[in-house]
Amino acid sequence: MGTFCQITNFFIQNLVSLQITQNMILYVVCYQLLDQIKQKKGK
Repeated sequence: MGTFCQITNFFIQNLVSLQITQNMILYVVCYQLLDQIKQKKGK
């Protein structure tokens, strides 16, 4: 049971960190898109 708990814990931690990196990537992409839109409107 101990190893099973460790494996599940490992997966949960990785899933959380994956979600964080996905959110960061989405945030950066959205920010860049907004920046491009602002620059186009500014011209």
